[in-house]
Amino acid sequence: ENQLPNSDSSLFSTMSRWHFSLISAVLCLALLFVWPKNELSARRLLELVPREPGQLRPAVTSWSGESLLGLIQPSGGFFPDGLLRYLVNATINVCEDYLKHHTHDNFTDPYPYWSFVPITVGGAGGYLLTGESMQAAPADACFKVNITAEYKRRLIPGFSDYVEIKIDASRLDAPCKKKENEDLYLISTLGDFTLIKVTKPGLSTHTVKVGKETEKAKILDTETRGVRVFHILGTATEAVWALLETVRLFEPMMGKPDVSSGGAAKNVDFLNKYAVQNITLRTGQINVDIPEDLIQDGDFFGLRRLDGLDPMLSWAMGSSTGHTTMAMRFDGVLHVVESTANSNYWPVNGVQKTEWKLWLERYRKADYAIVHMPLSAESRAKFNVSAAREAFSREYEGFDYGYSNMLFSWLDIVDGNFPCMPKEASKQGCLAWPVWELLVAQLERLDSSIAETMFIAGQRRRVGLEGGNWPEVLQAAYEKFGTEHVQKMVTLPEQDSWTYNTTRWGKAAVGPARMCDALVCSLWKAGGLFGGLKDEVQCAEFTNWDAYGLKLFDADWPSKRPQVCKDNDPDNDHCQLSGRYSLKLKTPRYTWNERDLVPHLAERCPSLAPKYDRPADC
Repeated sequence: ENQLPNSDSSLFSTMSRWHFSLISAVLCLALLFVWPKNELSARRLLELVPREPGQLRPAVTSWSGESLLGLIQPSGGFFPDGLLRYLVNATINVCEDYLKHHTHDNFTDPYPYWSFVPITVGGAGGYLLTGESMQAAPADACFKVNITAEYKRRLIPGFSDYVEIKIDASRLDAPCKKKENEDLYLISTLGDFTLIKVTKPGLSTHTVKVGKETEKAKILDTETRGVRVFHILGTATEAVWALLETVRLFEPMMGKPDVSSGGAAKNVDFLNKYAVQNITLRTGQINVDIPEDLIQDGDFFGLRRLDGLDPMLSWAMGSSTGHTTMAMRFDGVLHVVESTANSNYWPVNGVQKTEWKLWLERYRKADYAIVHMPLSAESRAKFNVSAAREAFSREYEGFDYGYSNMLFSWLDIVDGNFPCMPKEASKQGCLAWPVWELLVAQLERLDSSIAETMFIAGQRRRVGLEGGNWPEVLQAAYEKFGTEHVQKMVTLPEQDSWTYNTTRWGKAAVGPARMCDALVCSLWKAGGLFGGLKDEVQCAEFTNWDAYGLKLFDADWPSKRPQVCKDNDPDNDHCQLSGRYSLKLKTPRYTWNERDLVPHLAERCPSLAPKYDRPADC
């Protein structure tokens, strides 16, 4: 606590996706900036401790990531889902406390979600080499700044090298349009980050730690690639409010299994604005039952829960759903097979099967929207359910959820996958690769096991390393692809044959990593639906729409579905079995049953909202 400056500062930041995609992925880093261990630390971080009388406000204030991480380091280990719930709860409390103690007008921005995510500064993609300088005057800036970075060697063995950052700020000719004269910057290495607020003209000096003499990859990264420079749009108070509104999307993951009407409405607002989905309240009954014998082996179920996570995945992927499952009978009894994680509504972790009635009851209690989509007669005749059932039991059942490669189903070409703010929003920006590098570096410091499972293992494989931490992976990518193409490593397609350190039935094991749609695809493949292309299609590269977009289903099903489905949801092509809001397997760009199976399907596809345009061959 004593390391923090007693100055004007505010909490804002970056976010990421936690346990299933994330795209996303900046929530975790944002939470690093606002998660204190106790009330006094929170108030210190949020400037609630008053200054001494007569103390002047400095022109520029800053504080380091290292001191913040010392406050937020959790005790004990987490699974990715548990860490996210922990961070969500803490962030809501701290942001609400901040806004309670800071004077501000009522916020009216209709596009607050994710608008606090840092955007890169400068013409070199956000990188500033040491020994050089850059000028910056972002679109909403009050000041023009000249930023200079100088590498400084440690004077005492055992201490860290650091980069000295000098910021020379001057007013722009045009008047500042913000309610407060302040610009927010974030400057980082792989060893640390510094948050900076510019409030008036002047010269100031800041430091960012690089690494100790034993942390060679961190040092090499800064020497060869420089520091990363970001700007955060708006004022600090606006950024904290935007962070709070975004994290509130995830509130349904806390507490009871059901989703509150307010939480659902907020997530619908997000999806309709950011992914341009026309989600409406259903006017018929919420739960619709269909005959069990109507559901055949291999049939598809698409699901969505308005809990922050599924909508975020839906936005990133360009799909209507956030989860996918398959029907399959075992000993004549209808089950649903899926890859999922235990949570506040689901008691079992990993790849599993659940009897139909119990499965439906649990998901209905959790306020899931569920649609059933049957295979076509041709696909049913072709599907070898015995082979698929054997593959499920022998190769997949009991393994942990596919954390290790879930991100690579979404990240294909980087620049066309990281989402952007809607064009209608007043704050414009996109998630970018330098933010991704920073996110993983800080997550590795916070919880190395989660960083290893979700981010590092898959990327390490792509640069040919047997071991190594995140800075070592990036250095290997730099040597393999060059400084301007480090991000190329995530574009190398995931292979279904790859295995990872994971668990099976709760015990350490080496095996496949399958998230929800990859499991569905793998079982279709095992059952023969891909024919001679089975070795040329990698299911681990699939998103939700890649699965339900395939031409495997009954095109005439909208007219053939049971009358109760037509009466209850006349505008839906499928039987919606639950959910207060509509779930249609359509987006403005894509629909179900429209995609031919071709070699290397889904390996190099963009996924940018709202149009989600893709080349025909991806």
